[in-house]
Amino acid sequence: MATGGLAGFNYKELVELQRLGVDVELFITKALPGPYMPPPGIRMTTIRMASVIVHFLASLVCRPILTFSLVLLSLRNKCFQDLLIACHWASMARASRSEWIHCHWGDHKLYIGYFVHRLTGIPLSVTLHGYDLYANPNWTMCEIALRACSKIITISEYNKRLLVQKFGPLGERVQVIRLFTEMIDNPKFLKDVVKILIVGGFQDRKGYDILLKALSRLGREDLHLWIVGYKGPVDVRGLVRELGLQNKVTILGHISDEILKIVYTFSDIFVMPSRIDREGVGEGLPVALMEAMSYEKPIVATQHTGIPELVPDILVPENDIEALAEGLARLADDLPLRQQMGARNRKIVAQQYSKANVAALLATLES
Repeated sequence: MATGGLAGFNYKELVELQRLGVDVELFITKALPGPYMPPPGIRMTTIRMASVIVHFLASLVCRPILTFSLVLLSLRNKCFQDLLIACHWASMARASRSEWIHCHWGDHKLYIGYFVHRLTGIPLSVTLHGYDLYANPNWTMCEIALRACSKIITISEYNKRLLVQKFGPLGERVQVIRLFTEMIDNPKFLKDVVKILIVGGFQDRKGYDILLKALSRLGREDLHLWIVGYKGPVDVRGLVRELGLQNKVTILGHISDEILKIVYTFSDIFVMPSRIDREGVGEGLPVALMEAMSYEKPIVATQHTGIPELVPDILVPENDIEALAEGLARLADDLPLRQQMGARNRKIVAQQYSKANVAALLATLES
């Protein structure tokens, strides 16, 4: 997890192992948050330096001959830090009665796994992927660890040939087990559904609860909501779960302008159910509406503050779940109408909300 979260394939593999009833505990050498964090229910252990030193000293006391021989081996091969970590994790592996050690990548993760194996006698295996076959940081230690492995796995026949070239008979022991990907029920689902987009922070005045309730009320399988936004007091993710909309809503979070342009392009309807919030605060004139209209998107919005000055239709009353649902359904069922409204909306933005407004502001300030 050094670059932020687990690799996507590791995460999916863990989920599948859970489904198969395997009890997994992760030992992480470096841990930074990222999009793929360990699935719920899987224990994760990281490095704690105080514990590392304590367990190393305990190993010297309890197993002096074995530990000292491993110290010499690690010093010879310049991986003493891996042995220190292994002494800590060996104690934890024994305490949790671990039955197998499996290492992903043949670099320091494998060296640590090798030392844990030597200290505990727990069987060891490894999956070799890519860079560890080209630029391994310690080929000597890699070979020592591979010889101790009960199973050596790689993900392609090409990788196996590299291992045979590098290690000869040792490479012949390698078993090819390919990675997997989930097979979704409908690979054309993005083409088969109408994609509704909202862009805005998770603020009460954005009306996320009204939008999600309208989507739930429609109960249609041909609608999918994209949410671009992340900051604010409203628990949008919680609302999605509460309404059982996980399969109909994708929260994209905070994205770059470049990615937002792609999202605007491939969305079909833009929605903005703005309202006066509980503290009496309303919108100005949401820039996201202008952006969506510039991409020729039809709009479903509310009769709120200055929005009617920009959007001719479809406008519904604030907090009206039924009217919002009807507006979305009307556009979802009428492609020609979406195209017609989108073309008109682009003209409105070009004529009334262009860069000429900045020149007008400058002229006013200078007059």
